[in-house]
Parts: sequence; structure tokens; C-alpha cells
Amino acid sequence: MTGKSKTAPRAVGCFLIICIASVVSIPTVSSEPTEDELTAIVEQVQLSNVSMLRLDWRGNSSFGGSGFFVDEYGAVFTASHVVENAKRTGVQALTEEIYRINGVLAQDIGRDVILLSTPVPPYALYPLPLASSLPEPGEDVVFVQWPGRTRTGVFEAAPKIPERERLMVITGHTEPGWSGSPVMNTKGEVVGIVISRRDRLTFAAPIMEVAALLSGKSHSFFPWESDASDPPNDSPEDLYWAGRLVQIYGRGRDDGLPYFEQAFEKDPEYAEAYIEAAFCYRSLGRYDKAIDPFKNSIRLRPSDPSLYVWLALTCDWIGRHDDAIRSYRQAIQIDPNDAQKHYYLGNVYSTLQQRDEAIACYEEAIRLDPSGADAYFALVLEYRMLKRYHEAIETYKKQVRVSPTDAEAYRALAFTCGIVGRHGEATQAYEETVRMRAENTHFHYMLALNYMWEVYIWSALGEYHMLKDLDQDKADELFDSICGWYD
Repeated sequence: MTGKSKTAPRAVGCFLIICIASVVSIPTVSSEPTEDELTAIVEQVQLSNVSMLRLDWRGNSSFGGSGFFVDEYGAVFTASHVVENAKRTGVQALTEEIYRINGVLAQDIGRDVILLSTPVPPYALYPLPLASSLPEPGEDVVFVQWPGRTRTGVFEAAPKIPERERLMVITGHTEPGWSGSPVMNTKGEVVGIVISRRDRLTFAAPIMEVAALLSGKSHSFFPWESDASDPPNDSPEDLYWAGRLVQIYGRGRDDGLPYFEQAFEKDPEYAEAYIEAAFCYRSLGRYDKAIDPFKNSIRLRPSDPSLYVWLALTCDWIGRHDDAIRSYRQAIQIDPNDAQKHYYLGNVYSTLQQRDEAIACYEEAIRLDPSGADAYFALVLEYRMLKRYHEAIETYKKQVRVSPTDAEAYRALAFTCGIVGRHGEATQAYEETVRMRAENTHFHYMLALNYMWEVYIWSALGEYHMLKDLDQDKADELFDSICGWYD
């Protein structure tokens, strides 16, 4: 009995010590990202992610890995081995356009990281934020491969393999093709760049170690050696793809035109060659030359409404309005539910001053897409040209319901109400414009004039005092108008 009484407390004590020790020794591990957090990270990275492509003469592309934008000038981080010994390499952004690589800005050979320069336009650039520190040991991270595939992993406290000591070690499986992908923390910041893998481990270059490559001091620009020489033979397919490659690696889109012309001359049934040639002609301002290639592409692809639209736009540009109307109507016959096509057709009728036809097109565009601000604006202009002001007012009211923050729409509504003496409605509309654009002196001035129409003298004087702080000359002009009004 005595033995039991001594052993039990000792056993309990040992058990508590073991429990406490185990709790103290285990590092704090963050929970895996929630589904909402993971979705937010993927949506953010997708805007910045690029595919590193290798192209052959036939335009076939092979996926080499991923990369991501890190500044507003088109700089891309990826793994060096992804682009090693590649003569025809491009980056494909979220817009699906393929851009050449201009050159190498900087490189960290030891960590297998390279910073590339690309001519991606500003509207397609969404640089990712870079973390300033490593994750905590045991913290969850997310790998995001182009175009949005994800894997999760756990950051390790220290490298487990000596020859990888310059890299982060993450418990988490990736496969060939993930190289160059960003490693994200749960705050949506880049903490690393995927470099390699072994067994169930992934190795990544720490972003805070390679971020120095972004410094201008580290840049030593080396032009990218690309292969845009003549095609291996003169078949239509090789000529076409030579033109596409020249567009990517040459000086601009127009450089491919001779290849496309040769391609459709050799094969009059080659629709893609006609289409690319037509766009080259448009880019060069030779709209009349673009018409026949567009017509030939329609001959070969008669069910593609976009080709009719491009033909119509081209005809309209050079004043062939009847041809433009015919092409738009053919496009609408194929795809009658596209509001934009009805809007474009209305614009041609408006140019020809065929008001009723233009109005019918704009009304149909609005019916199909009630949020289309351009169609509302065009419709009210037609009504005003016909002096159908009350219909214009009702259309403006629909527009401001759809776009309640559009100050210009309220201004136009107010002006049109004023034309037909609906000063109370004009006043309300100008009050909205002033609320949204308090710094606009013209809006204050017009609101004050409408107050005077309604004999709200104190309200008009209130606008005068506001104008004094914005534009003394405009305030003096308003004061003279107020005095003259009541002389």
C-alpha cells in the first residue's frame, strides 16, 4: 500500500513533465491556408504569373516553367535553368499574348535565379509584393504555378541537404515545370522562388537574398540572343510561323507581313495567314489593303463573327459605310446577343445621320447590356439632335441609375433638363455633380444659376461663397449674374 502511494504521484509527475516538455519543444505551426485565403493568393498571383515558353518553327510551344513580374517595367524573376540555352523563348502573360525576352538584367548563379527584361505593356503588369523576412519554421507556404495551379508546403527550420544550404527547404512536393514559380506566405507576399526538388522536399531561393538583383546597381543588361532567322523551308506553314516568330523577336508586329503574304500566296486556303496580314496592314495604316485579307478569312471561316466586325471597322475607317453596315449585320446575324455589335452598327448610322436607325441600334444595345454607358451616351445624343429632349432626359435617368457615380452623366442630365425648363430636376442633377466633383467651378456656377431660376437666392449665394475659395474670377462672374438677375 505504501509503495503504491509513493509510485502514483511520481508517475503523474513524470507524465506532466513529459507533456510540458513536448509542448515546449514543438514549434508553433500555423494552420493551413483557408479556402478563401488560398483563393485570394491565387487570384493575386495569376495577374503576375507568366509562362516561360520555348517555341519551334511551327509555333509549337513547350512549357519550361513559370516566372512572375516584380516591378512596373516588365522585370521577371524565374529560375536560370528554365531559360538556359534557349534561343526562341518568350513569356506568356495572363493576356495570353507572347512577348520576347529583351535581355538579362541580373543573375544569381549560386542560387539559380535570373532577372529578365520583357516588353510587356504597363496594362498587363501586376508586380507581386516581396516579403522582407523568411517564414517562421513550421509556417505554411503556397506554391503557385502558371496559370494558377497550387500546392501547399511547410517551411523547414534549416536545410536538410548540405549542398542546398543557400536555399530555403520546404516540405512539400512539386514536379518538373514548377521551377520559377513564386512561393507565397499567407499574407500574399513572395518569400521564395522554386528552384529544384528532391523526394518530398522543394528548394527555393529566398526572396530577400535575391531581391538585391532588383537594385539598379546590380543591373548589367545583356541582350537576349534570339533566333529569328529564315525558316528551314518555304512551306506555307513554316512561312506563317516564321512571321509569328519575327513578330515576337523582331521590331514589331509589322515585321511578319512579308511572311504572311508569301504564306497565303502559296496556300490561298490559309485563313490564319490572311488574318495576320490584315492586322499588319491595319497597324501600318493601310486599311484599304486590309480589306481583301479580311474578306478571304471570312470566306474560309464564315461562322466567325469577329472577322465580320474587324472588316466592318476597317471599312468604316476609310468611309465605306455601306460595306461596314453590311458586315455588322452579318456579324449580328451570327451572334445577335452581343450588345457591342449593335452599338458599333449604331455608330455607322449616326455618322450617316440616319437617326432612327441609330436609335434602334443603341436601344437594342442597352436592352442586351443595361450597364453599357457608351450606348446610353450615344442614344441621348441622337435624341438631342432630333430635339427629342424629354426622351433624352429619361435615357439620362436610366444611365445615372446604372452609373450613379458618373458626374458627367448627371451634368448632361441637368443641362438637358434646363433646355426644356425642368429646372427642379436640373437643380437636383447639378447637386449630384457638385457632391461628386466639389472642386469643379463650372458645376458650382451652373448649380447657382439653377437656384436662381427657382428663386433660391440664399442657396445661390452659398455657391458664390464656395466659388470664392476655388476661383475668385468665377465667383465675381457669378455675383454679377446674381445682381443682374434681380435688377
